[in-house]
Amino acid sequence: MATVIQGTEVRIERNPTDWRKFQVVVAVHSIKKDKLKATNEIDPKDYPGVEKLIQAVGIAAGACAEYLGQKHGDNIDPSGACKHAIRAFGEECRLIAELGKDVEAKIKRLEHHKYLMTPEQVEQLQHMRYLVDHRERILPSEVQWINERLAPIHGSQL
Repeated sequence: MATVIQGTEVRIERNPTDWRKFQVVVAVHSIKKDKLKATNEIDPKDYPGVEKLIQAVGIAAGACAEYLGQKHGDNIDPSGACKHAIRAFGEECRLIAELGKDVEAKIKRLEHHKYLMTPEQVEQLQHMRYLVDHRERILPSEVQWINERLAPIHGSQL
């Protein structure tokens, strides 16, 4: 899941090499060529504070806009892309905070019904339990995964 504001996309996802860490992916979509976008990945641990991370998100979007302009002739305002990326990053962070409110109860419910899950799903559930136990944030895509596992359980009880 990602937040897109006027062609500027920001998503927070798990780092593919270490699922306990995050990365921020900033993308600017081309105006001229459909399905073309420039992206930058940001590792939050490289920035000492929130302000520096927010600046990095804006700079990444501006760089993407400039790249699209130079390579593909897009006329995207880098400062506009920067502002949209910062707004989208804020929205993405608020979404993560809101979705994480009832995750622990959902995980507990899934743990009671893990006999209905595949071994891979049980392993994913254990990752989620680890994150909740260590007070880590759960991403929107992970909340969606939890809800998809809960739907058959709730559906069979109606």
